[in-house]
Amino acid sequence: MSATIDLSKIEKKAYRDSQQDGIMELVIGLFLVIMVVPQINLNYVFLVLLLPPMFTFIIERLRKRYSYPRIGYVKLHTDPPKETAKGIFTYMIAVLVVVAIISFIISGDMAGLERCVKWSPAFVGFTLVGAFHYMASKSGSVRFHLFAVVSATLGFILSMVDFDSEFNFGVIIYLLIMGGLLVISGIVRFIRFLHMYPLPEKEVSDVNTN
Repeated sequence: MSATIDLSKIEKKAYRDSQQDGIMELVIGLFLVIMVVPQINLNYVFLVLLLPPMFTFIIERLRKRYSYPRIGYVKLHTDPPKETAKGIFTYMIAVLVVVAIISFIISGDMAGLERCVKWSPAFVGFTLVGAFHYMASKSGSVRFHLFAVVSATLGFILSMVDFDSEFNFGVIIYLLIMGGLLVISGIVRFIRFLHMYPLPEKEVSDVNTN
């Protein structure tokens, strides 16, 4: 039993250490901010599918450049893709049902499409709660719990506000605030990471010559 607990702690520490550079938060924040564009112009909706694999590549390149030379590289356990996809799909369906029930209770007098648009910030906010909860469970880091609380609260509050606009202002404001918060957090953590783990002299000279 104790060996299992120790292994769990080791796994969480390894994951937490791998996320201390702030790069993941920075890139996710940038993704959310850029997602404002398709909200304004549907001609750019392709960004929803194009950016995730691109950002995955960028994260890995940044970590090879800045993180791995400082703290080393450990291949972490990853969940099977099919199980991950199944879990994400199930969670999103559950969020959709919960938001639909809440929206019907509070805004039941609205037309179906109008109600969907009005409560879309809550759907986005509650969906990201799942992502933050996953990262919190993997790392044991409190900050991901805080992000989850902010995400849910912000999404719910913006869904309660009536925006008189042709654009989905609720989602746009959510993406800008939540994305901006993650970008700022990521930048701060990245700068702190660089100061905490300076490159060894040999690594510095190698980087300067490249």
